[in-house]
Amino acid sequence: MSETQQVYRIKGMDCADCARTIEAGVARLDGVDTCTLNYAAARLTVEGDISPEAVTERVRALGYAVDDGTGDAAEAAPGYLAWLPEQGVGGFVRYLLSRRATAFALLGALLILPGLIFVELLPMLGLSSPLFNITSLAALLVAGYPIARSAWQSLRINHRITINLLMTIAAVGAVVIGAYTEAGLVMVLFAIGEALEGYTMERARQSIRSLMEVAPAEAL
Repeated sequence: MSETQQVYRIKGMDCADCARTIEAGVARLDGVDTCTLNYAAARLTVEGDISPEAVTERVRALGYAVDDGTGDAAEAAPGYLAWLPEQGVGGFVRYLLSRRATAFALLGALLILPGLIFVELLPMLGLSSPLFNITSLAALLVAGYPIARSAWQSLRINHRITINLLMTIAAVGAVVIGAYTEAGLVMVLFAIGEALEGYTMERARQSIRSLMEVAPAEAL
């Protein structure tokens, strides 16, 4: 196969560190000469003697997706979410529910509420139950699974320590010392923060694409 330039549109990135992870992972493939990822445009450019299948497989192994080129890169919300507004808080909830990883973050936020309310915010009520620890651990597992998986894939493929790995270690350490609510809360907040950053960037990309569509092809 001759050396060519290939361009892919990447889905599932929530932060600039995600772009660096993909860029480093694809660059390690045999046959890749140069690899650059424009996070703002979500475009991965690869040059070298490498098949598209190998690039796509590596991107998926790192926990992200490649757009098939048949439509917009933005992940459309399922039909049952059509009642939610596309802007504001409703738009963010719609975004959370449209992807598995971000939906896990939302579920984790709901599970952490009992421990947050009765253990952290209102301990003076004297309400204590093992259920609070159980829901906090469930929140940690649900919200933390995509983060821990991404951390492991980056460490295994790229041999690189990321913020996801550091957050996972911090959460595990909190569990070891018995701070179950803190462990769940730190992971949920991190997951929600990542999702908010991804939602904001996706809205910016949509705005840029809309402007490009109305731009005239010719001008005098």
